[in-house]
Amino acid sequence: LKPCRLERQREVCAPVDAARQCTLPAHVALETTELVPNMVPSPPRVALLAVAVCSWGALSVRQAHREAGALQAGLFPSDPRDDVEQEPRWSVAEDENVSAQVASAELSTWPFEHALTAFEGRFEHLEDLGFVTWYRNCSASRPQSSRSCKGDVEVEELRCGLGARGGPPREWQFPQDCPARIVDTSRLRMELPLEFPFRHRHPDPVGYPNSLPHYPPHFVQLFAASFRCELSEIDFFIGGASLYMLATGDFDRKKFTVQKWRNVVMVSSFTDYFNDLTNKGFQLERLLTGKRMDEIDLKAPHFEHLQVLRIGYFKVLIAAEADAVDENLRPVEIKAVWRPNWQKIMFQMISSGSMRVQHARTHYDTLQGVDEYDLSQIYHMLPEGELARMADNIVDALDAIQNRLGDEDGPFDLYEWDAAGSLTLVPLPDEGKRSLLPETHILDQLFPVD
Repeated sequence: LKPCRLERQREVCAPVDAARQCTLPAHVALETTELVPNMVPSPPRVALLAVAVCSWGALSVRQAHREAGALQAGLFPSDPRDDVEQEPRWSVAEDENVSAQVASAELSTWPFEHALTAFEGRFEHLEDLGFVTWYRNCSASRPQSSRSCKGDVEVEELRCGLGARGGPPREWQFPQDCPARIVDTSRLRMELPLEFPFRHRHPDPVGYPNSLPHYPPHFVQLFAASFRCELSEIDFFIGGASLYMLATGDFDRKKFTVQKWRNVVMVSSFTDYFNDLTNKGFQLERLLTGKRMDEIDLKAPHFEHLQVLRIGYFKVLIAAEADAVDENLRPVEIKAVWRPNWQKIMFQMISSGSMRVQHARTHYDTLQGVDEYDLSQIYHMLPEGELARMADNIVDALDAIQNRLGDEDGPFDLYEWDAAGSLTLVPLPDEGKRSLLPETHILDQLFPVD
């Protein structure tokens, strides 16, 4: 074990006798007794949990329960067929300092903007700009093979993809669509466990690449936002995967491009990949939105949620894919990964404006249950002070990007931090192919100068 791990283990654990009793850390005790008050583990399970934490050091509660052999009990939902009514969990009350406090109502009534108070003033929710819909059944779209680059798009293709009506682009009217509503997961309890119809990787993947005409170009969200906010006040426009990268320095095998348009600095992933709709994540999305898991629709629209946050002293427009919405039409994240990266999921939720995530509990090719987490629970899975540290990283990274760009527009390739802790921006030789923006004559129609 590393020395720091040993020190943390000494803080967490205090072995007494052969039974290896220990005092659980405060955040573990809080999660095991208050998050789900009607599910207090039995004494044997508490003992197993204590031994697991002592044995492995500072574990998340979920990891400790796994080590204790109690994955389906304790903190997490009980047997899916158990019809015992759940007691309310968490909520917040607003005091004079607009700080979040634990109250007695259900957390689902907690406004998203209050969830960001955990970042100690570094994050602030300013405005919700709603959803942007991209229709994949557009008849005006050309295949990607006929395009010179990802941004090679015509105005008529944009009108068709956005489902817009009207004359010139600045007079377009957009449909008011939103993602499918998530079903009441309690209805699934009598049906679980369920086998995934597509149990193994399909020999012939069914889906599409993340490019036109299946996905909108990077600037489409910026264009839609121009109808709902003042772009002249925006400092950065970032995609859904960028927050996690800026916070942790983990590029997650993705390429990121930086480009400046007028006063807005765009930071977005520019990685090619294929969306295989037979993957478990897509199967779970279909199940939780009232469809059959094997019901593949290649023409289903794509939804992104737009919001404006203040991060440090920057005003940031964020666009991220929305998987589903709840009964109040708020975004809900859906995940089916076996070993979740909670930091990554947390920033995906913040990017999409989601208070809750529905996470599949699987055993090989069988869906055992669906666990629901909210942002506050994920916050408690992280070490103390980690949120503030990652928020500072994001502010420092945005500041470094803005200073590095200066009067240059790019596009640039964004590389990892160097030894001095600075971001590296490299001009792209093939800037046309990696540009986040369309050609100039298209931009002039979409964003005419007053």
